[in-house]
Amino acid sequence: MRSTRAHDEGPREPRAGRTRTRTLLAGVATATAAALVAAGGLPALAADPPTTWKFDLGTATSPVADGYQQVTDATRYSAGTGFGIVPADGVTPISRDRGAADPADRDFVLATSWSFVLDVPNGTYDVTVRSGDLLAGTSTTKTTVTLEGAGGGTLSTKAAAIAGTWPVTVADGQLTVGITGAGAGGYVSSIVVSQTGTTPPVEPDPGTSTIAAPTSVRMAHVTPSAVTLRWNEVAGATGYVVSRSDDVDGTYTEVARTGAREVFATDAVDTSTLRYYRVQTIDAAGLSTPSAAAVSSLPTAPSVPAVLDFDLGSGALAPGAIRLDASSAYGAQTRYGFVDTRAVTATDRGTADPLRSDFVSVGDTELVVDLPNGDYTVSLVAGDATEATDVAITAEQMAKVAPTTKAAGQFLEMSFDIAVVDGQLNLELSGTAPKLNELRIAAQSPRAPGDEPTVWITGDSTVQTYTADYAPQAGWGQMIDRFLSDDVTVDNRAIGGRSSKNFISQGRLDEVLRLIKPGDYLFVQFGHNDATYGVDDRFAAPADYAEYLRTYVDGAVQRGATPVIVTPVSRRSFDPATGKFNVSFPEYVAAATALAAETGTPLVDLAASSRAYLDQIGPEASTSVFLHVPAGVYPGRPTGTIDDTHFQEYGAIQMARLVASGIAELDGPLADEVGDAEPPAQVPAAGRGRRGQRLQRRRPADLDGERGRGHLPGVPQGRRGG
Repeated sequence: MRSTRAHDEGPREPRAGRTRTRTLLAGVATATAAALVAAGGLPALAADPPTTWKFDLGTATSPVADGYQQVTDATRYSAGTGFGIVPADGVTPISRDRGAADPADRDFVLATSWSFVLDVPNGTYDVTVRSGDLLAGTSTTKTTVTLEGAGGGTLSTKAAAIAGTWPVTVADGQLTVGITGAGAGGYVSSIVVSQTGTTPPVEPDPGTSTIAAPTSVRMAHVTPSAVTLRWNEVAGATGYVVSRSDDVDGTYTEVARTGAREVFATDAVDTSTLRYYRVQTIDAAGLSTPSAAAVSSLPTAPSVPAVLDFDLGSGALAPGAIRLDASSAYGAQTRYGFVDTRAVTATDRGTADPLRSDFVSVGDTELVVDLPNGDYTVSLVAGDATEATDVAITAEQMAKVAPTTKAAGQFLEMSFDIAVVDGQLNLELSGTAPKLNELRIAAQSPRAPGDEPTVWITGDSTVQTYTADYAPQAGWGQMIDRFLSDDVTVDNRAIGGRSSKNFISQGRLDEVLRLIKPGDYLFVQFGHNDATYGVDDRFAAPADYAEYLRTYVDGAVQRGATPVIVTPVSRRSFDPATGKFNVSFPEYVAAATALAAETGTPLVDLAASSRAYLDQIGPEASTSVFLHVPAGVYPGRPTGTIDDTHFQEYGAIQMARLVASGIAELDGPLADEVGDAEPPAQVPAAGRGRRGQRLQRRRPADLDGERGRGHLPGVPQGRRGG
């Protein structure tokens, strides 16, 4: 399995807390070759590095198998020999010899947590580990093997030695075989390392930095002539380097550098062929190790059946299924597969059930399936007939399968729905034993228009609907329905603390897109939380914010709905000398406006209209718009509130009026559904709160015989919500 560690943890130490003193690769190869020649394991060609390394682990007095290098419990890694044992802190390995005939299996090294380290050229390898205790009457031994901090498997045996072989990629000149075991520990009798391929040089030298590599590198937008990709922010970064290759394991060439706040980049490149990308973090010490690779999608939609049924693993193929195993690389012909198969292993337990007998284990890479944009149901089976499974799955950066543990012989069977917007379904598996047996992707039937259009609202705390215990706080999305006719339904999904970014990553947009119908509307207002640099869950730089907004626009249009971009509403921020209000989040206003113009999306410029309104009433009167309330008026605010971002009910109604005025100026049927949106005759006195005039949202049927009840200045009567 490909090294996760080599891609996200920076230069490694052979032992925690100690300085690594690894020699140059040529010196290591020569020293290791000389040692193996002395043991009779290689021809006398010391100038050429070996392609197979064999080690017999056991006691100092045990016979050594022919062609093997002896390793005892006291053989520690050194730069001079280029191999050896690295125990975990506080652990002392021991060795035992059971006196059997086979010199390799008769003895072993044993400890609860240790590693065997071997300096090798960068490349791909098969690693075979033999484990077991031949002593009759001993209990079952259970040894867990990892390669480069990931992958591997478990060897369980009783009074016998067994072997397991796993692939691994070495990217830093050193192979680490991790060994752990419960009880007495992990037993190893021999280790054989065989080179299967070489790896050419990759990105710029990582240097000495140990800063983490970026995670979740993914495509934000792909056109025929450019790729825009993004990644998660790394704390302490001063910038990022983006590199591209035409092959996942090819030579990567730098194509972009960004600053600390720009966790995205655009590469002008022909996308008719696949492009692979990796990103490195920059700090004062240099560059991090590269991220896991991501692959660009192709600009043309694939032709796929209504149901794709994948059988994952190396065993018998289930009837009618498509095989996905450790060699199934994503490609332009199949349009499905793993981005980097070096991070995938396939196992077959040999049972009679073709689906559950075999599985794949997935490390630091994605399973990618190109699909026509639309809504899908994804069903899966995850488990292992012999050993435990621990798995979680994110799809399109959304947690769709919560961390789940299943004992040996038990299987997770579940399904989830997802809206595909960018023509590609990206699945990431995680957990201590992430295994997948079956994946079924079924297209959902297109939805028909509803009896009346629904206005779906997405946004932040300035937009959301609040319960009575937050009184008098309200958002404009809570009040907009009073300005629309009863022939329109409003569904306000806005919620506080959300940005254009985490509204997507938390699955909230996905939920809306799976409900929206042809003829509906999707209103989008973000920007307040996108600007919170340092909060990675929320922050999106202005240009990246525009790309996130593009997802909302594309998702709505694909489903026959009309997107409407709303620029960020103004805060109570003004020039004390002139009393004029400042433009709030000007870069985000500009980015939203530019995207609307580029995509032809209707725009309600609430940033401009709210600022004009606040300029008209002045800073003092604006305290009746924003959440300025005295102590002792509202039970939930015993000490009062002074808040220059959020609105009390009166202010939320006025912001909703401005949005409605903007809708009335748009081309399209929704403009005809806007009622009286004239401004109020006067502003309530500042700072008193509006408790006595707080309005409750009511259904249209509740309004009969109650029109005008609780009416506020400037609020049209006879509208939904009272």
